[in-house]
Amino acid sequence: GRFSLTRRFQLIRPADGKTLLKARTRFACVALSSGRPKRLPEEYQRIYGAAVVPEPAE
Repeated sequence: GRFSLTRRFQLIRPADGKTLLKARTRFACVALSSGRPKRLPEEYQRIYGAAVVPEPAE
């Protein structure tokens, strides 16, 4: 969304290709002064924008 991002990652052991863990982290952007949601800064949108994919259904 405009106020949060979710990162998914997987740790794989190179020796045998076994998945050791999978994780999902959700970050929310808030204004420190008010604690209210704030649009992600342009710098983050520029850096992460190309990696944005739809959230899979669970």
